[in-house]
Amino acid sequence: MEKCQLNNCGKDVNSLDPKRLYIYDELIEDEIPVIVCDSCYDAEKQADNDIDWSHSVDGDE
Repeated sequence: MEKCQLNNCGKDVNSLDPKRLYIYDELIEDEIPVIVCDSCYDAEKQADNDIDWSHSVDGDE
């Protein structure tokens, strides 16, 4: 069974529904796929969503 490769997590990856995140690698100057567990995937997507919302809110209300 594969292990999560994000931030040295090491949890088992869901073999029925494996998830990947694309992380920018400065060495090759491109994004690479990283196999992640469900909890790391959800946390990363939630962080991306929070960033998107913070940029879309108008501060002049």
